[in-house]
Amino acid sequence: MRQRKVSPVQVLTCLQRGIVSEPVALDMHGNWKLTVTHRVAGKDLDVAVAIDVPKRAIVITVF
Repeated sequence: MRQRKVSPVQVLTCLQRGIVSEPVALDMHGNWKLTVTHRVAGKDLDVAVAIDVPKRAIVITVF
C-alpha cells in the first residue's frame, strides 16, 4: 500500500462500496479469493482479498 500510495481508508472504502471485478474462487487453503474494484480519489482501485470465513478478510495486494 505504501509503495502505491494507497491509504487504509481507501482500501476500506473499496471493500465496502466496490464491485467484484474478478470471479470468486476457492484457493488451496480453503479461502475465497476475489478482486474488488472501486473508483477512489479519481482513480480505479483494485483490492485482491482472501476471505477467511467467518473470521476476517485478508488483503493480498492493492493495484
